[in-house]
Amino acid sequence: MNIFDYIFPKYCLICSRIGKDICDNCLKGIPHTLPSCCICKKLSNGYFTHKSCFEIPFQCFTGLYISNSLKLELERKSNLGIYSTHTYILDRIIEHFSLNSTLNRSNIYPIESDKKEVRVLNNILATRLKVSFKNKRDILLIGASIENKELLLQQVKGLYTEPFNLRILVLFEEPIPPQSE
Repeated sequence: MNIFDYIFPKYCLICSRIGKDICDNCLKGIPHTLPSCCICKKLSNGYFTHKSCFEIPFQCFTGLYISNSLKLELERKSNLGIYSTHTYILDRIIEHFSLNSTLNRSNIYPIESDKKEVRVLNNILATRLKVSFKNKRDILLIGASIENKELLLQQVKGLYTEPFNLRILVLFEEPIPPQSE
């Protein structure tokens, strides 16, 4: 433990327990997303986009459903330049989806965004995972969330060339509001 941890201890964003940015108990309480198409948000097989939603098939692994209050806390931390919670959650999501072999065979890029703060965060997440670019066959886009679907789809079209596999890893999805009948 360094001196900054004594002066400014980390505390869980949910339960305020001192020691971690988010404790394991609280992280277990945040639900994982269901496999769905990132375009239409309807259930899909293996997180793939539907053929009717986009002409290029790709997987978009989305990690956790987060509440609005947790989203605001995470945004507050990233606006202060504190990304340790995001990187911790990134590591847990990679572990959850067993993506280590995917990381080893992929060129990793950040998801593009219109917002400067989101671009910085996505760059930090992508840089954390980057390894060498030697003879990688696949592409992995990474980001905290999908802020702009049209910009993402333009990025996908610009990067995709067959026979490469294209995957996206997104940390968070906001809960889908209840449908009114």
